[in-house]
Amino acid sequence: MKNNKYFEKFLKVAPLSLAIWRAIEAYQLSKLNVEFKRPILDMGCGFGEFAGVYFERQIEVGIDIDDKDILKARQIKKYKKLILADARKLPFKNNYFKTVISNSVLEHIPDVGNVFSEIFRVLKPEGYLIYTVPLEKLYDNLFYTSFFEMFGLSFLAKQYFNLFNKVFKHVNMLPKEKWLKLTENAGFEIVIEKEIISKKATKMFDLTILPALPSQISRWLFGHRFVISIPGKTWLCNKLFGSLITENCLSGSNFLVVARKE
Repeated sequence: MKNNKYFEKFLKVAPLSLAIWRAIEAYQLSKLNVEFKRPILDMGCGFGEFAGVYFERQIEVGIDIDDKDILKARQIKKYKKLILADARKLPFKNNYFKTVISNSVLEHIPDVGNVFSEIFRVLKPEGYLIYTVPLEKLYDNLFYTSFFEMFGLSFLAKQYFNLFNKVFKHVNMLPKEKWLKLTENAGFEIVIEKEIISKKATKMFDLTILPALPSQISRWLFGHRFVISIPGKTWLCNKLFGSLITENCLSGSNFLVVARKE
């Protein structure tokens, strides 16, 4: 199906729920009218899952706070250098990178304002910060929170959302206005801000989380995801869910921001 190359690639390395989410992020990044100038820093690279799909060739540096993920990321050979580091204290000199990308990372970091300041410091003038984060409104868009709220079970809805954030290690579930303020307070100029991942796509992501648990458990235990590959899987998933990847979205659960250091 047209424009679903990211979805097809993510289906090979991730469970359906995550493949939907990540493929939308990748597709929206690919539609930006912004050049990823080098050198590039992938901040919070994890084990290289996103970069392994999105980038066609090696990028300069990836950092993460998890040493096991750094070891795993080395195997995909998408980074010239991998460094164990805290994003709140980046081990780079001033004005070093031309692009910093952070894909679904900032929501996991306490004192996240310090991260924006550090990114600003290591970026060259006219350099770009490109990041995605889930929004506070995710609560309204998830399937199970909406289901419980529909029957007046707000307590269960809130309990589910708290569990969801605990499992995904979210510490910053903020509205977009707060993310923009954090970005601007660090000295950045906002170039593009866009809500992505529609309510429909978010509900499908939530509905398919439970079948993804074995894959996530294998990641925790063995450092990599167990992904079932069966004949026709990609075709069927594209047929059922492919339209979610490229749909137009005016209001979404995730936030894509491009900011420039003036």
